Amino acid sequence: MFVFRKEIDQPVTWPVFIEMAQDGGKVKKVEFKGKFLRLNNEQRKKIDEELDDISRKEGEDYIDAAVLRISRFMVGWSDIVDEDNKPIEYSQEALREIAKGPVGMAFITAVTRAVTEIDAGIKAKN
Repeated sequence: MFVFRKEIDQPVTWPVFIEMAQDGGKVKKVEFKGKFLRLNNEQRKKIDEELDDISRKEGEDYIDAAVLRISRFMVGWSDIVDEDNKPIEYSQEALREIAKGPVGMAFITAVTRAVTEIDAGIKAKN
């Protein structure tokens, strides 16, 4: 039975697959777990309007706007480590640093894809 709920207050932990370009046209696929809020259309619209206002006022670049958008629905992660294999704790600053790093666009694309999968009810690929 499907139970319709106007609000879903529990975050969803979901696999995020980053595809990183490698030499020779190959791709290396890595995974981490993201923790996401499930937003309704009204909440998404409010975020879009808020971010549009911020972008116009502050002239934000694409990466900054993407980090702001992601930080509105991503509330945590696991399985992200630094070069010394130490866990990186989730924060907006850590999110920004990764997004502005050498695989930043791949990271943003992967997170956006995961959110779409959650919203559409697409089964996670493991």
